Amino acid sequence: MYIDTITRELMERDVAAYLDVPAEELIQYIDYAANKAKEDRWSFNTDLFNSELDAIFFDLQPENSIDKILVYHLARRLPYIQDSCDGDNLQHLLTSENALTQFLAEHRVNFSTRQNHPILIYKGKEVSLEDTSDTDVCYLRSRFGFNFGREDYCFNGFVLRDLLMKNSYARELYYGPEFLTVLSRFLGNKSIQEDYFSQSRYFCFTYLVPFDMVIFDGHDELKGSMKENHFLHQVCYRLLSYLDTRPEYLYDHDNPIVRFDDDAMVPAKYLIKKEEIFLEMLQ
Repeated sequence: MYIDTITRELMERDVAAYLDVPAEELIQYIDYAANKAKEDRWSFNTDLFNSELDAIFFDLQPENSIDKILVYHLARRLPYIQDSCDGDNLQHLLTSENALTQFLAEHRVNFSTRQNHPILIYKGKEVSLEDTSDTDVCYLRSRFGFNFGREDYCFNGFVLRDLLMKNSYARELYYGPEFLTVLSRFLGNKSIQEDYFSQSRYFCFTYLVPFDMVIFDGHDELKGSMKENHFLHQVCYRLLSYLDTRPEYLYDHDNPIVRFDDDAMVPAKYLIKKEEIFLEMLQ
């Protein structure tokens, strides 16, 4: 089974179904755990909230396990790859023939491969990324796999959709992929980012993937039931926010990010929805 995280109502419905309790009872459990975790008016003990939730899950002994998860990936896509819905890692994107590398080549940006990571070539010359005092260089070294054992090629996304259009990062990505914005600035060629923006459209791709494929950012160690409980904690936090805050004051500042293995691709067969995002939708 999976928890539908598109709206508050669907989250309540599916977590309640997972625990085999009425939705109203689920909210009472979350409220109880939250009250236990409030040490005073201003402090909230997240560890205590999680442990109270775990005790509730243990007592209720859910019969099913969560074997799938919704992942929401935000990306601008060029017109001639709008029908390509595979979730590709950055290393493969930069070192294979595709619409992105064709676009970059038109701006005299190319990539070769050395020591199993992309090498940046601009106007026919290799570009040095040795000056690690430069913030952009540090970022590009990470994204291009220069830091062995800490490569950052991965395809990633958010796990909650209900407030995603109120996420500050979602608004930043509206103007183009982060690596492309940094690359454009580093090379002193604003037309790369500007042309990509003008030629592309912004989408939210919704994938329903096997739960064991995803890695929760910052929680790489989680496996099995511990990872399942962590996900349920995050959904319960979101449901708690609806109890504590008026809807107009809710923002998406705590949306968990999941990623896939650095060399992984997410096949298009897992895509269940593709939604175009317009600026006026981003609050």
